[in-house]
Amino acid sequence: MKRILTLTSLSLLLFSSCGSTTTKNIAKDAENDNNKITKKEVVTPKAAPIKKVTKAESNSPINWVTDINQAFSMAEKENKPVFVFFTGKDWCGWCKKLVAQVFHQKEFVEYANKEYIMLELDFPRRDRSKITPQMVQMSQQLGVRGYPSVFVISPKKEVLGRTGYQRMNAAQYIEHLEAFRNK
Repeated sequence: MKRILTLTSLSLLLFSSCGSTTTKNIAKDAENDNNKITKKEVVTPKAAPIKKVTKAESNSPINWVTDINQAFSMAEKENKPVFVFFTGKDWCGWCKKLVAQVFHQKEFVEYANKEYIMLELDFPRRDRSKITPQMVQMSQQLGVRGYPSVFVISPKKEVLGRTGYQRMNAAQYIEHLEAFRNK
């Protein structure tokens, strides 16, 4: 009931404020307004300055490296295997599931950062400029046929194991990875 009264009051206000304007006057005013309209230039806003993402601002608590050469030089220095994660972050549903169910779990984060050099190779569909020739070459050498693909590679560049998305929790995935290392 209150809504009806409010709408009625607003209608009366609008009609009373129109005064003696006739339909002819309204049409004439609209025609004059149309003549005043000029083409407006579409202004696109300036892009925000690119800022480097620090560890605290990153979406991932894992210490990811994205440069292949850097990852393998770190692996040699620290004598750790390289955990290579081939992903399509912006389009791959199984990749997103693996990240959410395993990679973002505290238990896995602590394990991964301690035991591996974590190398993420993202193959986006939209911005192909981020795909380097080294990434493509490594993908071909390892025979990547789908995403996510995960490889455990020794510092001497020997493939210790290959996996992908598995219906496992973080603890089970850690066991799964440890089986590669204990061969």
